[in-house]
Amino acid sequence: MSLLLSGVDMLSSSPVQPAKVASCGDEDHTTKNSRAARFRERFVRSRERFGPPGYRELRVMDLDHRPNQQLVDYYSALELVLCDATRARFGEYRTHFGPAQSEPPSDYCWLSTSVDPGNHLAGADFISTAFRALEDKLATDLDHEPPRRILDVGCGAGGTMRTWLERWPECTVTGININEHQLASATELLAPYGERAQLIRGNFFDTPLPAKHFDFIYFVESAFHMPDKEAVLRAVMHSLAPGGRVRFVDVFLSERAAEMAKRKKSVGGTREGDSIFSYETRDLWLETARGQGLRHDYWNEFGKQVARFLHIGLSWEEMQERYVRPRLGRHARRAEFTQSLHNLYTGYKRLQRLLRAGALEYATLGFRR
Repeated sequence: MSLLLSGVDMLSSSPVQPAKVASCGDEDHTTKNSRAARFRERFVRSRERFGPPGYRELRVMDLDHRPNQQLVDYYSALELVLCDATRARFGEYRTHFGPAQSEPPSDYCWLSTSVDPGNHLAGADFISTAFRALEDKLATDLDHEPPRRILDVGCGAGGTMRTWLERWPECTVTGININEHQLASATELLAPYGERAQLIRGNFFDTPLPAKHFDFIYFVESAFHMPDKEAVLRAVMHSLAPGGRVRFVDVFLSERAAEMAKRKKSVGGTREGDSIFSYETRDLWLETARGQGLRHDYWNEFGKQVARFLHIGLSWEEMQERYVRPRLGRHARRAEFTQSLHNLYTGYKRLQRLLRAGALEYATLGFRR
């Protein structure tokens, strides 16, 4: 597996080690353009090399000069409460939400199962089945002619990337993420796939990806962290090959919720001006996509099934006692991460209620170039 960032020389053949972070420093415009050109050249060249899988130790340069620290903390805190045994036994268990395919087990709690699946095996099977169902929806109409060059924007800990690497043996998958804790997990998870898997630490908008290169780009629960949907689709158009497809697994505002948001300036735990979550209506997405030259080709809404998946049977006090305090311990940022986890807990409880009520929609939305 490769970790690719601009200006990185891909010559080392040592086993993968945890990412080393180096500051890019200040650069003038000419230097940045030159660095972007070198990145594109190496990126495309690496895609043409399919020899035996090789594990590479690379220096990771941080392309995201001004990360959204609140968003980074949100996912770093979640990663820190997940035990290593979870990844060792089950791989990656927080890939995304999923549509429940049956009624959950009687003692099911999404948070308990996600954090500690080894002690909640029935819940783990329930979650795994929902994950696969969502990925099948994401891959609708793609299996007959599988994509070969795939981009995962906001790749988390690499679970969905692994699905495509197993499902489509000829494909290569690139993942972008701003969170070093999740990328460390993804590095471990995807190492067996050699050069077919590549990871970039950086911001999607600032990463100089090659033009018209990918035939499948997808966002699983990441586009709702990007307030400017026009900028998202413009960046997609830059990298999407002719005939390529883009799909978003996301939370969308119903028309009723959109009106409520205008009046109260609050929906789904998102305050006005809060840059962590930004939900929009499907109609706004469709209008914006048309303006960028994308043709709508897919919509599948399953919010009530996801609401069943999201059941949380723990109180916040129980979650702190069982998982937060023992795993954060004396961490230097324990207070900030505890607050991030409390935000996660209350936000997901609210999200479940709004999905049940139909105020929010959870769906896969697709376009084709």
